[in-house]
Amino acid sequence: LGKQEEVKESKIIVNRNPNLDEICASYEKWLGNYSEWWEKEYGKALEEYAKQEYTKQDIQDFSIELVKYQERKHFEDTGLFLSALINKSEEDKFVIVTEHLDKTINLIGFENRKDVDVKGNAGDWAGYCNEGTVNVGGDAGHNAGKYNEGTVSVGGNAGHGAGWGNKGKIKVNGKISFLSYCAGGEIYESGRRIK
Repeated sequence: LGKQEEVKESKIIVNRNPNLDEICASYEKWLGNYSEWWEKEYGKALEEYAKQEYTKQDIQDFSIELVKYQERKHFEDTGLFLSALINKSEEDKFVIVTEHLDKTINLIGFENRKDVDVKGNAGDWAGYCNEGTVNVGGDAGHNAGKYNEGTVSVGGNAGHGAGWGNKGKIKVNGKISFLSYCAGGEIYESGRRIK
């Protein structure tokens, strides 16, 4: 075989993003004081925890970190916190990663004014009061696009109540369990306009 070269051991240093650590600490405080009143919790996250200097990469990295919090009480409403981070940021295009999660996140795109791509599934109320663009790569839960005035796209299926009070455009590439009786705007299912 011959003589092997001596390999010197080198130190590997991993620098953790300080913004990510700050976001995670804020999120833990937010979860610990959650009151189940959406507007209040979104407002608190927007005013107390979100910062303009948080980048799209900080927010995407945080979405990946969420796997650690899945068993926490109120985890399912994390979309409010994510939406506050996104809406406060100076950037316009964001990626939220959910495909690694066992649980779905509700309220992704809450009062959204930006361009949000979800890599994976979204829970209930995706694109609630959306004025921007919310693209869900997988499935969305119930009430997708409720009070939407922008564009909500779902790559898979959507649950019941889609389009309640919609004035924008909703496109579901799969099936919609059933439309809300108050559905409005433009709504597409499997490539065909149904409203």
